[in-house]
Amino acid sequence: EEGAGGEQLDAQEQQAGPSLEEVIDEVLNDWMQGESSIQRDIAQIRAALEAAAKSQRVLLTDGAMESLQQRVEVALRRKDSLEVAVDASIKEWHRQVVRKQVQQTVWDPSGNETRQITGVVRFMPFKHSGPELFDYVMLMNVFMMLPFQSLGALARVCKRWRGVANDPSWKPDLVAYAWGDADLTGMSEACPKPTLLELSITKKILNIHCADAATFIVTEAGEAWFWGKSWVRFFEEAPDCREPTRLDELRDVVVVTTSPAGYFHERSRLPGYPCAALTRSGSLYTWGLNLTGGLLHDTQFVERPSKVDKTCDVWRSSAERVLHVGLGLDYMVLCVERTGQ
Repeated sequence: EEGAGGEQLDAQEQQAGPSLEEVIDEVLNDWMQGESSIQRDIAQIRAALEAAAKSQRVLLTDGAMESLQQRVEVALRRKDSLEVAVDASIKEWHRQVVRKQVQQTVWDPSGNETRQITGVVRFMPFKHSGPELFDYVMLMNVFMMLPFQSLGALARVCKRWRGVANDPSWKPDLVAYAWGDADLTGMSEACPKPTLLELSITKKILNIHCADAATFIVTEAGEAWFWGKSWVRFFEEAPDCREPTRLDELRDVVVVTTSPAGYFHERSRLPGYPCAALTRSGSLYTWGLNLTGGLLHDTQFVERPSKVDKTCDVWRSSAERVLHVGLGLDYMVLCVERTGQ
């Protein structure tokens, strides 16, 4: 009888279905798999957006990235491909940015008898047409070459100069600040606190990379600039630069990178550091310290940026574009686009 009763209980438990613990485990596993899938999709979308923005030299803020990610997700639900969705989202965002850059001014009612603000006029463009166009553009180009801090004094000269000095159309949306020793700030003077970098007024900076005691930037025009300690010591062709200096060998640049800055007990004894740059077409340039041959050049000191022309078992530089590059003190890592894949 006891055996029969035990069998009846087992049968009842089997008919009752899975236990509470099993249900909870199953629900948690399903949730974790779903979250993992969502995170993978988000990472894939963000990587595609960053690559597209970098190739088109577009600087995305965190808010813009979030907005574009949502647009791409909606497009993917419509069964659009990731590449098409990302390209369309970047183009639409760029059009909106241009649209928002319409110059604005505010109607000054101080001359009214009532001395009360009766209205605000928005989207009123500054005078860029007619007989005043030439001198306006001439003043604007002159002001662009002058120190940014002088605009306040220039605006007090006359009404015309004030209009040009206050015009936002020729000023960048983003500016850069630097601070540190005189050899490293790019301004030939020590800056104990963040100070406006004049170059960011005349050049739209898309990327800033800091190496040990040196800074590299990439502009919207694809130019690469440098200041600080040289990538190879004691070579006349690669001197230290206290002010921003353009690297003339590089054109149509997307990104510049170097070995990571930071503490390393032998770094002070090394006569430089390795550097690399990618162009929009996927060409790779390297220069700097090359003691182990990681820069894919034959000499231990590559004094100036030089294009890499390499054919081996794993990579053909003439046929396969480089998408990403990373550097260490004695190695280089590449992500390349395989032909036909």
